[in-house]
Amino acid sequence: IRTCPDDRPISEVEQEIPSQLKNSLEVIDGLFTYAFRRDEILEAVALARRLVSIDNSSINCNVQLGSALVRKAAMSRQRSITIASEEIRTDLTEAIDILTRALKNEFISSKETISRARYYRAVAYDFTDRADLAEADFRAAIEYPHIDKAIYYQFGLSLIRQEKTDEALKMFERASTPNGDIGPDLLRA
Repeated sequence: IRTCPDDRPISEVEQEIPSQLKNSLEVIDGLFTYAFRRDEILEAVALARRLVSIDNSSINCNVQLGSALVRKAAMSRQRSITIASEEIRTDLTEAIDILTRALKNEFISSKETISRARYYRAVAYDFTDRADLAEADFRAAIEYPHIDKAIYYQFGLSLIRQEKTDEALKMFERASTPNGDIGPDLLRA
């Protein structure tokens, strides 16, 4: 699944999965990753819900669901998909709850998972106009080493909304590519 060409929709990829593997955690996880990367976000949310239904205690499965719900809200805000505002508020509330529970789990060992959970929760807080909580999570997320510069970019946007321009510019500098451009991949939540 992880090696599928990116030009095939997730529905086509799913059809090729043998029926005895359709409920395998590893297969669903691979399908989720594929859908998430292709921005087939409604499918990614459905797959993440399947992951959580199979293993509700998995921190990674819960973080995947929380991140997919936040990405769905971001895509709705960018008008990539059309979703009712009430559904988005419900999704964001659910994402915050899921990510908060995951972060309270003392068995999280991956700094990448912690950073990702904090990042997506920060975006959810930002989307729900809770700037102080968003800022705290963004600050925590950038403490962990990671490659994803979108964290700095989104933090910069959040700081702009709080009228903290100087600090926002520093985040944009950290988000910029080697040639100084902010790439289109940074525009995704």
